[in-house]
Amino acid sequence: MAGAGMNGGRGGPAARPPLGVMALPGEAVRAYRAVFLPASLAYLVPLLVSGLLAALLFGFDSISMVPEVQPPLLSVTLAVLLQTAGSCLGVLAVTIIVAENHVGRPIDIVSGWRRALPFLPAVLLMSLFVGLSIGLGLLLLVLPGLWLTAAFAVFIPATVFEGAGLKGASRSLVLTKGYRWPIAGLILVTILPLIVITVAAGFFGIPLWSVSPIAGFLIETLAAMVPAAFFSIVGVLLYWRLCEIEATVERA
Repeated sequence: MAGAGMNGGRGGPAARPPLGVMALPGEAVRAYRAVFLPASLAYLVPLLVSGLLAALLFGFDSISMVPEVQPPLLSVTLAVLLQTAGSCLGVLAVTIIVAENHVGRPIDIVSGWRRALPFLPAVLLMSLFVGLSIGLGLLLLVLPGLWLTAAFAVFIPATVFEGAGLKGASRSLVLTKGYRWPIAGLILVTILPLIVITVAAGFFGIPLWSVSPIAGFLIETLAAMVPAAFFSIVGVLLYWRLCEIEATVERA
């Protein structure tokens, strides 16, 4: 009966169900609205703390967005690592807060951070690997970078919900197989507001760096809060949808 389920009774592999990417942004808006304050702060606070800590340790030039500023490469590298860790902790906390609220067990922000910490080392390492891979793909040609972004789109939810550890990236490759271009389209739709907000924040924030680095940093960090938290929620919903499809195909 395995060959009869989703391909009309004919032999061969069953057709994969459609991903339904058009419905995901609306679902993400509703999910974000339900946890707006805790999810936003869960992402914002680690990003603020890691950025300010990097500025204290390596100087504000290390996190500056002003093109004319050229701090030492080592300072920039260490600052990026620290801020990436803060961002990863925020995304992990948002992922957990959204999931718990979805099953009717809302948790506070501190609980989200505390439960996120065990996943942080693996997610940080994978984020660096995925980021470098995507960056290289974007440098070579835009399409490979976009394809890689789609391929690794759910590695954080896979790590959290399946305890996949460093195998979260490979698990994402399995789940997204056959759906990477639709996922790429979803990413473009959801990331466009992030680009608009980032550009707008840069327009106002970069001049402020010369006058007050703290003010410039705060504006750019606040501008990243809502889009980044929303994008994290899209990743959670996408992961659930891909797992649902995987289960459906296995039953067929």
